[in-house]
Amino acid sequence: MPVWDALLAAKQPADEAEADREPPRQLWIIRGTDAKTAVPLIRGPWRDRSVVTLATGFQPLTVGAHDPESVRRAVDTALPTTSPARRESVARELDAFLNRMREGDIVLSTDGFETYVGVVSGPAAHGTEQLERPVEWRNLNKPLDFLKDLPSDSPEWSRTRTPNSSRPPSTPRPYSP
Repeated sequence: MPVWDALLAAKQPADEAEADREPPRQLWIIRGTDAKTAVPLIRGPWRDRSVVTLATGFQPLTVGAHDPESVRRAVDTALPTTSPARRESVARELDAFLNRMREGDIVLSTDGFETYVGVVSGPAAHGTEQLERPVEWRNLNKPLDFLKDLPSDSPEWSRTRTPNSSRPPSTPRPYSP
């Protein structure tokens, strides 16, 4: 399945988005591995339970509307011996997962070069030392291979690849979280 077909399959009809006058969907790239086995979570719990998770390392915040400042204060309280830079990073991740990610957003997750496309289907919920969101995975039986499935005539890639390179450029690409 080509990349564009998978993304189109997850796309909300334009007239529905206009009628609701909601902000456009966001694309979230979420990667995770099991801390004990180093196996990508998309191979196990994310796939089996149709979720994505965010490990916090502490009892998660109460799920609900939290402004970024209250999330920062909660992280500072829960992780007082952690460096300020790391606490800020954790607070930004929690804020994004709790407040900015929403139902209907598109999620990409990878296992090597295999890429899975899903759509967030509900609010954040508690787990033990983690938060989770339900996701409807759209291509579990046929993951995309970005090295093979991304069209070679993509303007962005055409500018950054060398003629003999089949690998994507190593510089990160911006995305809308």
